[in-house]
Amino acid sequence: MIINGIDTKDISVVVQGAVDRQHTPVCLESIRKILPGSEIILSTWEDCDVSNLDYDVLVESKDPGSVFMDDVFHVKNNVNRQILSTKNGLKKTNRLYAIKIRSDMCVVGTQFLRLFTMFPERNDSCKFLRKRVVIDNLYCANPYKTNFCFHVSDWFFFGLREDLLNIFDIDLQVDSENDSFFTGTNRPKLDPIPTWKFRYIPEQYIWISFLKKNGLEFKFDYFTDISNYNIMVTELSFANNLIISDYEESGVKFLKFNPYKFDYTAQYRFNDWLGLYRKYCLYDKETVDIVDGNTQKNKEPFYIMKILLRPMRPLVRILLKRPLVLLRRFWDWCG
Repeated sequence: MIINGIDTKDISVVVQGAVDRQHTPVCLESIRKILPGSEIILSTWEDCDVSNLDYDVLVESKDPGSVFMDDVFHVKNNVNRQILSTKNGLKKTNRLYAIKIRSDMCVVGTQFLRLFTMFPERNDSCKFLRKRVVIDNLYCANPYKTNFCFHVSDWFFFGLREDLLNIFDIDLQVDSENDSFFTGTNRPKLDPIPTWKFRYIPEQYIWISFLKKNGLEFKFDYFTDISNYNIMVTELSFANNLIISDYEESGVKFLKFNPYKFDYTAQYRFNDWLGLYRKYCLYDKETVDIVDGNTQKNKEPFYIMKILLRPMRPLVRILLKRPLVLLRRFWDWCG
């Protein structure tokens, strides 16, 4: 089946993570139905029960395990599991496009295929992928609302195989450098989760590892290390390498629990991403640059004023149209 010029036969789908006997069969069945002819790679752990599951290639890795990120709520850090199962699964694919999806999600549509080619403009800075990768917005944190920079959604990715490998072919996290970072260390001034000991949130670790692997240098010492520069790099890297689709319109569904259980309003929405795309890849395409940790800002006169006035454009149009309407009514009355 060809959708938006993409043949579903050219897609490899990496279903990664532990096998869930309730949800994983639904995931695999949905891929067969929605993406006919695609290759299914089930990338899971040794000794998992994979009987009666419909896949094309099985990848079994040794489980790297998880660690607790706090001693109160016992929140687990599974980032190494995600990196290893995704990376090993992608390395077994041989088709042009790839999907990374959790084993407790399913495919319900093909909207992500339609989005893939809709936004061709790029900025020369922070362009590390051949094409943008489509993700859903849960939980792609807006740093202005959460104080979390580089917090990408890690549930679902679609794009070129080589680009997904670029993102996930990163080193595993060293536990001693992350999960006990604040043990015996002063807590950060901005400390929304005082019981957690971690240095980085798993989603942050994936994205900053990808950026640094591609040569971008920046100072980000811990999970709430927020600055104007880190916000700008977050925005630019998201605008230039991703397309953030609203979860409801992404074509995927989370099966394990209610995906809105956390603060959904603090996440980037598609319209937020579209604003970043316009800001960094259309209006400011030639004027944003990152050099040795500094931002070369737009020198155009009245640039900041133009940015601030953009949201007022619809109101200005209405005000300009209104006198014409009144004049027409007066003319009709006189006639």
